[in-house]
Amino acid sequence: MRSALRWASAYVANSISVGAATGLASAGVLRFANNAAVNWRNAANGANLGWVVDGSDLMTTTAGLVAPYLAPASTTGATVAVRYFRGTATAAPTTGTWLTGDKVPSADGNGWTCTAGGTPGTWVQDGSGTYATLAGAVATSNGGKEIISTQATATGATTVNMANGNVHKLTLTGNVTLTFSGATNGVGCSMTVYIAQDGTGSRTITWPTIKWAGGVAPTASTAASAIDIYTFFTMDGGTTWFGNQAGKGYA
Repeated sequence: MRSALRWASAYVANSISVGAATGLASAGVLRFANNAAVNWRNAANGANLGWVVDGSDLMTTTAGLVAPYLAPASTTGATVAVRYFRGTATAAPTTGTWLTGDKVPSADGNGWTCTAGGTPGTWVQDGSGTYATLAGAVATSNGGKEIISTQATATGATTVNMANGNVHKLTLTGNVTLTFSGATNGVGCSMTVYIAQDGTGSRTITWPTIKWAGGVAPTASTAASAIDIYTFFTMDGGTTWFGNQAGKGYA
């Protein structure tokens, strides 16, 4: 026999208990018997859809529905939420099945993002977490310091490789022919090149193909121990370099 209570509108000051006569929760709560489901009808009025609290106090679906928005029950510190939930651990999840894009805050203030779904998937730490680094990347702490690549001496064919740093220091002990490498296509890449003459001086520089400011290659200092500073920029992996002589004849 099916029974039902129907009303158009009602006001109830205290709790309503359905199937449970004792142990009512606080006032203003609609309380169901243990393991009872809360159901509603689908649009076609052909089936009940609903949720039930399982033995771990997590909401799970009834009627065979998939529940992709719940925290996996095996995750340490997880509580019911739409894929954003409190975490008591300080590391990425090691259990549970996750989807790409899931996020897990952790107790130390950092968060984790699932970059490849699976069990438990692949995770990357957010915020102050540890990330993969590229050689020559600009440090973002302590005033934005940049990695310096120093070649004690340079003569003949010499490669300036951005993978070794964003600042390059060359001391010429002979005439040099420079080649630039290490730039990434589609990314703005810039570097500073510090060139010093040795104690003899008069060392010449043969540059790679560069679009110089004003369309003319600058004249390098040739005095003994003189220092020139150049800046270069590319957006296409080094196919096109733009160059400037930032300073000349430092002594």
